[in-house]
Amino acid sequence: MIAPSPDWFSGFYDFDPRDPSSNTWYGEFIIETHPWDAGTEIGASYSTSNDPEPTNVPILRLDEDCLAENTRISEPRWDNGTAGGKVAMHTTDRS
Repeated sequence: MIAPSPDWFSGFYDFDPRDPSSNTWYGEFIIETHPWDAGTEIGASYSTSNDPEPTNVPILRLDEDCLAENTRISEPRWDNGTAGGKVAMHTTDRS
């Protein structure tokens, strides 16, 4: 969960940790992830009593253009310096 919404999250999918040219595991990889909105609730509180979305909406990557004007995300920053951006870094090292 990423504040202020209980249905915002971060993660990754569809990543193959194998080098396709040698069919071996990568020795190390780093994946930076962005915030996403699951689109399951309306509201910006941690309450489980928020109303559900009235219709199914697609999972949406949150970026500066889709946040409400009064939504405040202090850190980290988008690549262009405005609020938001990458929220997690997943690192794996075989050694």
